[in-house]
Amino acid sequence: MVGTKGIGVAPKAKWIACKGCNGNSDCDELKVVQCAQFLLCPHNNDGKKCDPSKAPHVINGSFGHHTKDFYLEDMITNFIWTRGSSLAAPHVSGAIALYLSANNAASYDQVYRALTENADTDTLTPPNKTCGGIPNTQYPNNLFGHGRLNIFTLEDNTHYVGGDLASFNLTTVESCCAECKKTPRCKAFVWYTLNGGLCWLKDNQGRKVDVDGAKAGVLPAPASGRRP
Repeated sequence: MVGTKGIGVAPKAKWIACKGCNGNSDCDELKVVQCAQFLLCPHNNDGKKCDPSKAPHVINGSFGHHTKDFYLEDMITNFIWTRGSSLAAPHVSGAIALYLSANNAASYDQVYRALTENADTDTLTPPNKTCGGIPNTQYPNNLFGHGRLNIFTLEDNTHYVGGDLASFNLTTVESCCAECKKTPRCKAFVWYTLNGGLCWLKDNQGRKVDVDGAKAGVLPAPASGRRP
């Protein structure tokens, strides 16, 4: 969800965690509820000074148990394909965090519409079955929901006014984002399809306006994470 070096949906996002399961794969209901209370109103180590203003913008719950502490690995040497809500939920949470980094005043309803109304369906190959009376060709359905998340489309046709630092001829929005990351003072970027690809770097996220063919993004503020 918040990995670095190309791994993760919302790199550098601030995060906190709560361990509600013990080493014997036992997730006690009381501990899980206490974790939920902690996330809604974080407190200090002795359970005092609860402060709801420090509650996360997004909360993800993925319950499971493994025999290894994966975060101690020096590097990832391989990838595998797998499925499950413990994988899907963090992707949605990361997408929400990324969207809020560019739209920090967005309401729940605005975030919900942004994700569901910009999901991809033409790249999906649903199984030939009807679930809950809804055909697999109709969205939302009970197989793929609204579709596959596409966080880039959320800021399609968007331009940030002012704050220009520099411009480059770059062919993709990904390369524009990478250029912003390595440029001092760059906090946002706008990429256009004009002339094969034009990238403008910004020192602030100015007022948003609609511009056909533009894609905008904001770099998350540097932050450190805390291990569970």
